[in-house]
Amino acid sequence: WEAAVEALGKQGIGLFVFIVLGLPGETKASLAKTRRFVEELLDTGYVNAVLAAPMWVVPGSPVYELLLHSLTAEERQEGFSESEDWADPIWLQQKWMEKFTDFSRDEIVEQVQRIMELSVQKSTLGATSTLLEVNKHKR
Repeated sequence: WEAAVEALGKQGIGLFVFIVLGLPGETKASLAKTRRFVEELLDTGYVNAVLAAPMWVVPGSPVYELLLHSLTAEERQEGFSESEDWADPIWLQQKWMEKFTDFSRDEIVEQVQRIMELSVQKSTLGATSTLLEVNKHKR
């Protein structure tokens, strides 16, 4: 990846990296590896910004279906409307993290913040600071 980043950067091609945290099977070790990778990317001097976000469970998606099949009847009652056609997106995300990662939603959001802060400090653009401020005001 280093040669590709350098080649693109030397041609003046801006690089923006987007990372999703909270994929199935993500562990503390894999998250630490991701953070090291982000630091290495930013240290090249060719990356304009690294953006990070927690995994979102979107109704109708394969991820949503996977989560639905993992829920108990009690959990479905807790999180869904009577018709089971709507659930709070934050609740869905919490359940996803609980069932498919080694992290809570709060821990993932904290890691997203850390990556975004690192990007603000080391990236070639300061524009990510706006995104960081927006993320601070979300749940």
